[in-house]
Amino acid sequence: MSNYTSVPFSSTNATGYSNNSQSPRTTNATILLPHRYQTLYNSQTILEDFLVDHITANPGFPTDWFNPLPESVSPTPRSKPAQSPDYPRSEVHEFFETGLWAGPLTRDDGTAYNSSAVTATHPVAGLEHVWSVYVGEYPEYVQLVVEFRDGVLVTDAPAHRSTVLMQWVEETFVGKKVKWVVLSHHHRDHAGGVGDYARRGAKVVVPEVARRFYEQINGREVEIVGFTEDEPFVVRDGEVQYRAIWREEGPHSRDWTYGVAMRECASSTGGDMAVVYMVDVINPGSGPGTRWDLGYARQWVDWAMADGLPRDAVLVGSHGGSDSGDTTGTLMAAVEIMGVDYPDLKVENFTAGGPVCA
Repeated sequence: MSNYTSVPFSSTNATGYSNNSQSPRTTNATILLPHRYQTLYNSQTILEDFLVDHITANPGFPTDWFNPLPESVSPTPRSKPAQSPDYPRSEVHEFFETGLWAGPLTRDDGTAYNSSAVTATHPVAGLEHVWSVYVGEYPEYVQLVVEFRDGVLVTDAPAHRSTVLMQWVEETFVGKKVKWVVLSHHHRDHAGGVGDYARRGAKVVVPEVARRFYEQINGREVEIVGFTEDEPFVVRDGEVQYRAIWREEGPHSRDWTYGVAMRECASSTGGDMAVVYMVDVINPGSGPGTRWDLGYARQWVDWAMADGLPRDAVLVGSHGGSDSGDTTGTLMAAVEIMGVDYPDLKVENFTAGGPVCA
């Protein structure tokens, strides 16, 4: 069993073996070996469950089977594996169980990232308070940053990027710090760095169903801002607003949310558009065949129509890749892929969290 000690809550990964049966050996003796393998999260949720049909004892291999590739052929340098204190074995196992770990999040030369490694753009021209940002060479984990008069809101907290982004926020918005970190859901790649924000005094914004989960952060020294389906999280300052929306029947995970940023009193006649922070369900830069699920996406689109989300909304997905370039797209492009007849809703029609103009 591996205990994920790097996260601020109980998280175990146990392997169970069963269906033991006799397997032949090279002699007349036999031994019992398991033929069913299960990986259990917190001794309850099944992550993997598979059967082994046949086990061969002492199979024969060519003499050069385990020889490494020559250095002239191998794409990676030959070096002794080393443990990083920032990356416990449990984390490496979780994300690289079926492949080679690429190593810590660093530049190609091995140096640590800092605020100069943050790429920031405005997903909607003219909405100067809303930024799409990522740390590193490509948009593997994209976040939104929204500047308010009294502080800065950040969506999600991917592991190993939080301190870099907080540095960028303080350098970019002089005199302001991250006041809210709004989490899309509890999966580690989206919430693994939330403890860093809590230690710096940021409020952790999550649905009420996840409150108990996050109250254990930072030795329970954390301020949780909870919200519900009937009362979404809304922050506004007369210039810009951000809303986090959750529903009981939402896709992907029990605490999954989506967020909407827009100008205060946004109007279609004024050319204003809504920016949607969309995690895992739709990732515009990758397409439906790789990093989003059409079933989940259709479920969310039905939800978005009920919320009055405008037809011309811009989607900012959380995951891209080295070949995707960008994770920004449009709601209309997504619904066309799904074959949905989306109504001609305007930004004024968005009702989740109350009227657009307070």
